Amino acid sequence: MLKSRPRNRLLARYGSVSSHLWAFVTSSKTYTDSKAAIATSPLRALATVAAVADMGDRLTQLQDAVDQLAQQFVACLHFVHRRHDLETLGPNDKIRDIKQEPHQKEVDPLPADEFQAGLKELSRDLIVKEQEIEYLISSLPGLENSEKDQEQNIKDLEEDLKTAEALRQEALREKDDILAQLDAVIRSIRRP
Repeated sequence: MLKSRPRNRLLARYGSVSSHLWAFVTSSKTYTDSKAAIATSPLRALATVAAVADMGDRLTQLQDAVDQLAQQFVACLHFVHRRHDLETLGPNDKIRDIKQEPHQKEVDPLPADEFQAGLKELSRDLIVKEQEIEYLISSLPGLENSEKDQEQNIKDLEEDLKTAEALRQEALREKDDILAQLDAVIRSIRRP
């Protein structure tokens, strides 16, 4: 089993891949779900426009995932560099034993089984992050969507946005009317 201290430092610094993946999967919405929600309830239009905007945010999510993957590569290299065991390259080579303080050691080797367990865990994290990136790439509009289809999607989104804006303006007018009525009622009340 991997010692918890070095791994916890890596997790604290670079985050847990599985928690990022779970948050990503549970927050995903598709364009078709958003269109259906707008069609069934116009009052949900404002909320679903935000969900459709999430679809446009896929590139940002993809960039963040690639950045996190790069950070995980650095964490893996750091782990291998600091925790590997020293080996001789030839029969005449010797490993020098230099007396240093524990925090100054260039290499702080782990036992072989702990080192292998750490490598497996880091490898799993890399694989999960790579699968998350593949999922994000597959959710982007691909070659199967022609330019006309994409233009039509944009026009549909613009119409949905206009509908949502009209609902918002109507709600603002209703709010102003209710505030005016409330103000009139409050002013008409006299103290006994």
